[in-house]
Amino acid sequence: FKALKQITRRVAPALNEVLPANTTEEQRLLQLLEDAYINGRYANDFEVSEADFQTLNHRVEKLLSLSREIFNNRLESLHHKEQHLLESSHA
Repeated sequence: FKALKQITRRVAPALNEVLPANTTEEQRLLQLLEDAYINGRYANDFEVSEADFQTLNHRVEKLLSLSREIFNNRLESLHHKEQHLLESSHA
């Protein structure tokens, strides 16, 4: 997730606002999410508190929703540019 945040900082900075890592608590949640990604599959004793689970679940749902919105907006923008180029080439 930390590596993905580096990439999204350039192309979709709004996504970084969902998991900002600008406080100790935000850094802890981001690390917990990374730990859950790895240990949730491989460690039999990995646990997350209900409160952390609810917080992270809400944030991940928000990330998914925002990602879809950004993707759809970019796709629409590309479609408009393509239409403009096609119209310009036929003129």
